[in-house]
Amino acid sequence: VCQAGGGGLRICPGCDILYLSVFHPIEKGVFLMPQVIVKGISREKTAALAPRIAETVASIIAVPEEWIVVEHNEVAFFRGGKADARSAMVVIQWKQRPKELQEKVAKALADLLLAEGSRPVEIIYQNLDMDDFYEYKGE
Repeated sequence: VCQAGGGGLRICPGCDILYLSVFHPIEKGVFLMPQVIVKGISREKTAALAPRIAETVASIIAVPEEWIVVEHNEVAFFRGGKADARSAMVVIQWKQRPKELQEKVAKALADLLLAEGSRPVEIIYQNLDMDDFYEYKGE
C-alpha cells in the first residue's frame, strides 16, 4: 500500500510512484478518481506536466482538481523489437463517463504529450465498476 502521504507532489518511498494531490493529502489506502497513469516519459517530465494534466482533466469532466491523481509509471516501450523512447501511454482509471467527455479528455492529453515530443501517444480507459471500488481514508 502506498505511503506517499501529504499534499502536493510526492514520491512514495515504498513503491516509488509519483503522485499529485492538488489540495488534499493522499492518505494510506486512498484512491482518488480519476487516476491518470502516465507511462513512457521521464519522472521529471511527468512531474512538470502533472499540474496541467490534473487541471485539464478536471476542467473537462467538471470535478475538483483534488480528485485527480497523476501517477508516473516507469516503463520501456519496444516496437518491432527495438527500444522506442518517444512513445507515451496514458491509462485513465475512472468511473465510466459519456463518450463525448472521454474523447475530449483523450484529445486534450494527447495534444499535451504530442507538444512535448512524444510519438505516438496512446490513451487507454479502464472504466471501473464502482460496486467493486473501495476507499479507506484511515484516521
